[in-house]
Amino acid sequence: MDGHQRLKRASIMFTFVVLHLVQAQDQQGFISLDCGLEPNQSPYLEPATNLSFSSDHDFIQTGKRGKIAKGLSYEYKQYNALRYFPEGKRHCYNLSVKQDISYLIRAGFAYGNYDGKNIYPSFDIYIGPNWWATVYDDRKDFEIIHMAKSNSLQICLVQTGPTTPFISTLELRPLRNDSYSTQSGSLQLVYRHFYISNLDVRYPDDVYDRLWYSNSWFGNDAEINTTHTVNSSNAFVVPQVIARSAAISGNASEPLYFFESTDNPSDNIIIYLHFAEIQDLQANDTREFDIVWNENITNSAYTPKKLEIDTIFNTSPGKCDDQTCYMQLVRTRKSTLPPLLNAYEVYKVMELPHSETHPGDGESDGVALDWESRLRIVIETAQGLEYLHNGCQPPMIHRDVKTTNILLDEHLQAKLADFGLSRSFPIGVESHVSTNVAGTPGYLDPEYYRTNWLTEKSDVYSLGIVLLEMITDRPVIQQTREKPHIGEWVGLMLTKGDIESIMDPNLKGEYDSSSVWKALELAMSCVNPSSAGRPNMSQVVSELKECLIYENSRKEGRSDMDSKSSLELSTSFTAEVTPDAR
Repeated sequence: MDGHQRLKRASIMFTFVVLHLVQAQDQQGFISLDCGLEPNQSPYLEPATNLSFSSDHDFIQTGKRGKIAKGLSYEYKQYNALRYFPEGKRHCYNLSVKQDISYLIRAGFAYGNYDGKNIYPSFDIYIGPNWWATVYDDRKDFEIIHMAKSNSLQICLVQTGPTTPFISTLELRPLRNDSYSTQSGSLQLVYRHFYISNLDVRYPDDVYDRLWYSNSWFGNDAEINTTHTVNSSNAFVVPQVIARSAAISGNASEPLYFFESTDNPSDNIIIYLHFAEIQDLQANDTREFDIVWNENITNSAYTPKKLEIDTIFNTSPGKCDDQTCYMQLVRTRKSTLPPLLNAYEVYKVMELPHSETHPGDGESDGVALDWESRLRIVIETAQGLEYLHNGCQPPMIHRDVKTTNILLDEHLQAKLADFGLSRSFPIGVESHVSTNVAGTPGYLDPEYYRTNWLTEKSDVYSLGIVLLEMITDRPVIQQTREKPHIGEWVGLMLTKGDIESIMDPNLKGEYDSSSVWKALELAMSCVNPSSAGRPNMSQVVSELKECLIYENSRKEGRSDMDSKSSLELSTSFTAEVTPDAR
């Protein structure tokens, strides 16, 4: 090889390395998982987008790898493999994120008849304990814009019927916090459209890798475009290819309109409209129009900015008549030109009442969960455990009761999940099962940890920890506290008489003191280091219901009840409360 050839090869290699570094830099903060990719396979650049995808192996410990049926293929490489979950009900990806940063979260599903059954699965996806969506089709993407409330995030797949959950790709993209901001809640994508025929747009044209689809139905509308650069540097950073195109009414006297359907008439909707004047206007030309949503003018006499994207949206969520969002841009009398629209996005506001990792957090998206709601969640969980202990034949012990295993629907109804560690126990003389220790540190019964004897009281201990989380809105283990374990810490605060420090400040004192005291007494009895000092689950349910009665009486303006606890408050704690993980 002569010097010229070596120099040329070195130049090509240098160019490749530089391009790869630039692409990696552009994708800073991106998480792009090809679910089912071999764990020993190196990350790859997806050919259509140059996005770097890696295996999901390090983010989940369950499931099996699969591939779509031979002869099938999808546009993007990450949809050709998948991870499916034939065993267990709930499976969660654990992701590291940055607290207080908004993320576009996209979960992609391509069934591709991987199992040869040719039956589209149906199952649910959750963000932590919060229901997100139901998967029901061959090929579907779900997007939600969600602000992380901690440094960890769980995306979970939950079996709801006879079919097997699966996932093809999981993608997270950090966004600017001043873009898709809401008074409360997260934003689930309904539609994201623009006006160029037969073209879809994503990364690298969109720096946030949003998926933009062409609105294939124009009616009498006309497509216009420009070769000028359009300033799209506002918080939403609309891709340049979209900013340079727009739709206008084909008839200058008629409105420009679009309509999109929603799943439920009660859905709270936010619509983002992106405008830029991209035509060269004459001195006597004027483009001015009213923005009308379901026959109500939301913005009057609006004029797009010259070669600059301007984004208009409703700060308060609205509803769509008969499940149809009908938006019109109506020319004013002053205007000489028809209305114009570059692109639009429709989102449904979803109130995720708890944090991404457990339902104990007292504040979610700026909205505090009240004391009554917290009590109901613990009651419903305790009732589920009571059924396992007393209603099943043979009786069952869950063994992994924790807040991340309590799932909530959109009505805050709780359902206990993940029975992968559950064990049956005999009825009769023997009150325990000898078994290897399994469970989650912090929630794990110290007596069970020490003796390997598993009893129904082990679930009682774990539920007591959950109740303390609901009361305090504090992590189970926090090394910076004087007492790292939540049970020890609450016990210390009680001996000091410092009740105010125990209570979640997000409650703002809105609770019945008798109800809270009774709940604290119950929680401390449940986390007694000795199982003999703990109540059974039936007693727990009964005591919790009394707590709820006190709180409801406060709300109804009654105070004719006396707080009487049948349980003795225990504040005796030792180091054995917090066994190390094995």
